[in-house]
Amino acid sequence: MRELNPGQLILVDQAESPLYDVQLELSDHWEGVDVRVLVADIANRSRMESIFGQYMPQLVFHAAAYKDISMLDEYPDEAVRTNVAGTKNVVDLSVKYRAVKCMMISTDCASVPLHVMGYSKRLAEMYVQGMSCVATSENSCTKLMVARFGNVYPHDPRSLMTMPEACQLLL
Repeated sequence: MRELNPGQLILVDQAESPLYDVQLELSDHWEGVDVRVLVADIANRSRMESIFGQYMPQLVFHAAAYKDISMLDEYPDEAVRTNVAGTKNVVDLSVKYRAVKCMMISTDCASVPLHVMGYSKRLAEMYVQGMSCVATSENSCTKLMVARFGNVYPHDPRSLMTMPEACQLLL
């Protein structure tokens, strides 16, 4: 992320404790970068509209999601609300406020969904892909992308992309 040389970094999360931890880490290592931390739920359209309208982000990394398979099997409505509707909000607002690029971080569980979490992430991916076509046809300047990440086990023969490599896709 450092290679992107941001003038301002806006972090949005609904979990305030991890957000605070990241803020402390960034203040120690990213002097000179204006770091803003905002507590918000991506499924809250009006709150997200306010954030996009105020900050007009150029690059959007969308990694917000519920990820616990067993919990989401028990609460499928929350999986859909956050993983699908929340993604729709982020993507729609990225296009509306003319972000240059928006990358959704997904999971390898979306490739062959077996649980609610995988299905919800696959639906979100499909929305991003569909909006990519719409954004292009409407002459939007926003490039929409999806990158899948998964659990990597020792000696796993698959070739996977690291987070820094994924960030390079936005350059």
